[in-house]
Amino acid sequence: MMFECFIDIANILRMKHVNKRSHKLLELGTAFPEHVVVPREWLVSQGFEDDRLSRFVSSGYLVRVGRGLYAKPLGAISWDARDSILSNAPSWRVALNSVLLTSATPIAVAGYSALWLQNLAHYVSDFQDSSVTVTTPAAIPKWMSSMTSVTWRQLDSKKLFSGRAGDPDAGEIFHLGRHELEMALVGTGLEIFGFGQTQSWCLISSPERALVEWASLLKTQDDWEHLIDVVEGMGTLRPHLLTAMLIACRSVKAKRAVLWTAREYGRSWYKPVVAKIDQIDLGSGARQLIKGGVFDHEYKITVPRRENSEPTQYA
Repeated sequence: MMFECFIDIANILRMKHVNKRSHKLLELGTAFPEHVVVPREWLVSQGFEDDRLSRFVSSGYLVRVGRGLYAKPLGAISWDARDSILSNAPSWRVALNSVLLTSATPIAVAGYSALWLQNLAHYVSDFQDSSVTVTTPAAIPKWMSSMTSVTWRQLDSKKLFSGRAGDPDAGEIFHLGRHELEMALVGTGLEIFGFGQTQSWCLISSPERALVEWASLLKTQDDWEHLIDVVEGMGTLRPHLLTAMLIACRSVKAKRAVLWTAREYGRSWYKPVVAKIDQIDLGSGARQLIKGGVFDHEYKITVPRRENSEPTQYA
């Protein structure tokens, strides 16, 4: 009789262990989808201890795809040792989609990379999946910076913009629908890219925000010529959004460069923007943005020398 009692107790304990394991497997199944990669720290924060992660790996429920980085078996198939995606989504898309789930800090494609993806670049084939500009108010996660298949060029959104554009805390947005996403991003200058078309959707700077971001990076004559080529083809910018981005922008260089280029190349959106120029802080004093350029007296900047113009020297 006592022996049978011990057997019953053992069975009860075994069933409790099985039920607990099954519960954790169920939690793992719903914690994240097949198409993302997740860092160890995030899994631990969701209640999956290191010893349980090791058991999941040994049982084939999880796969290590990098140092401290995990994926489900189907996702791991498309994420090879070089972190490059073998399916139809490049690794940077998978990374940016994954970080929407695992990080409280939003990271978005920015600058020229964003313009190219939205078919606003002058050159069709000059974007490379191996180098992507992103904007974020904090450092990108270590697992992203250690990827070998892509180089991230990071713009500090807090340094470049004030307000929600600089610190776009949109909350937990991974599971939101399109309308909820759009509402969460109001005032940030960020938009959703690829939503409903691919699992690996991501955040992206709007054309208006991306133009300002790109202008903040101008250095060489080639940079300026490239900007001019792109602006000449940008006939559909939204004046109210560009104005908002210029008001929020902290870079005097970027603001003056955008306004000068729009004025010089006759963009229809220039007049509505400049009508509110009193709200845009353009700073004071002359700025030499390019050596050997021509001085523009309205925006007090040196700009690329054009035909029949002479370079201006100033103190």
